[in-house]
Formats: sequence, structure tokens, C-alpha cells
Amino acid sequence: AYNPAPIPWHGMGRAYRELGVMDSAQYAYERSIAVDSTYAAAYLNLAILLQDEGAFSEALDVARRGARVRPDDIELQYQIGALLMQLGRPEQALQYLATVATEWSWHYPSRYNLGQALARLGRGDEAQAVLKQAEALRAAQAKIESMEMVVQARPGDPLAHAGLASLLRRAGRYDDAMRAYQVAYSLDPANLEFQNNIANLHLIRGDTTASIQWYRNILQQDPEFIDVWLNLGVVYAISGHAREAREAWEMVLQLDPGHAAAKQYLARLPRS
Repeated sequence: AYNPAPIPWHGMGRAYRELGVMDSAQYAYERSIAVDSTYAAAYLNLAILLQDEGAFSEALDVARRGARVRPDDIELQYQIGALLMQLGRPEQALQYLATVATEWSWHYPSRYNLGQALARLGRGDEAQAVLKQAEALRAAQAKIESMEMVVQARPGDPLAHAGLASLLRRAGRYDDAMRAYQVAYSLDPANLEFQNNIANLHLIRGDTTASIQWYRNILQQDPEFIDVWLNLGVVYAISGHAREAREAWEMVLQLDPGHAAAKQYLARLPRS
């Protein structure tokens, strides 16, 4: 039966592309857009398909159409920047690539293309610095891809998922890291380190309520987990709860009277 939703058409497009039937893939993506002109994924994949076929101008037109209806879609912003570079228009590409590099600090391709754009515009020192950053990101991405292969080979190994999560967190890919940590936790729900990592990541993402809940749950299982008491105090201090922060750090000192960080935090905490 005919399905008027854009997602089935988009799925058909991806399937046809995997099979190498590019004209059918293009038709399916175009139908997905016709059904829902705000469906960003169809614009993106159609642009990539056209790019792979060497139709750079047509791909750019599609990506720009998508960006007009979804201006906050970072993948489309990157696609526009990359296509402008392929069309030899680095000055126009610069703003798109700079935006993506800022939003996705972990993204090697945008940083590399940004460096190339700066080089072509004669901004050599800036280009060199950005390309150096890109190389560091490339190395980090290689480690992530290697660990992703380990996860594929050992999908039931919680340590593999936790290792991937750690690499993703270091790269600043916090949403992806959270998903990997959650898988590790689902495979080994009694592992307190996994729970602590999830709590820490909630804190990094600015969700203090969730981080407190996770820290408190850990302490119910292990009341002597010093790092958790320390971090709980940090969250309370950030949240403006000085009394609770003091209690948490004083608990650290009860467990480890010489704990330097807890002493420093307490010394900086204003007396109520």
C-alpha cells in the first residue's frame, strides 16, 4: 500500500543506493522530499548521492534547499561547505566549515576542509594551526573506529562498549558516549564504574538533576565510593547548594582524611 510518510521513501533510497541502483535511489529521495519538504535526511542523502556521481552543482542546490528549511541541521551545513570546496569556492565555504567545526569540535572532515579553505585564501598561519588540530582529530577518530570494530566483534562485552564510550567522551561526542555507556550499563548493571561514568557525563552535559540521582544511587550501593562523594559535592556546589556540598566533601575526609581535593574544595566554599 502507498505510504505518504517520508521515512519509507528515504529508507528505499538508502536500500537502492546500497544495491548500486542510483537512479532509483535518487527517485526515492526526491519522493521523500516531495512528501515532506522539511525532512532533512532526504536532502542530505540526495546531496551525497549527487556528489558521489560528480554532480557537484546539483548536489549543492539540494543541500541549500535542505538548509533553507532546516537551517540548524549541521550535517547539511557541512555538506554545503564541502561542496563549495569541491567547486573551488573556498571563500564561500569558509563560513559553513567554521560553523560546523565549532558545533562539532570532534569532526575531522570539517576541520580539515576548514584548514584547506584557509590555505587557499592565503591565510597560511591559521591554516597550519587548523590542519594540526585536524590531524589530532583524525588520530582520535581512528581510535574510535578501531574500538567500534571491537564492539562489533564482541557486542556482548560491556567493557568494549565502555571503552568506546570513553573515547567518544574524550572526543566531545557526548550524546554518542552516553548511548555507549548505557549499553555497557545494560550489559552489566551492577558495575558501579559504569554508573559513575554515566553520572559524570550527565554533569558534563549540564544535567545536574540526573547526575545527582545517579550519584545518590551509587552511594546507596557503596557508601564508601570516595570519587562519587567528591563529584556529588561538585554538583551541589555548581547548583548553589553549599550545605549539601560541604556535607559531601566532609564525608570524603571522613573516608580519607588526607584527601587534598576535598580540602581545597572546602576551603573555597563560603561559610553560610
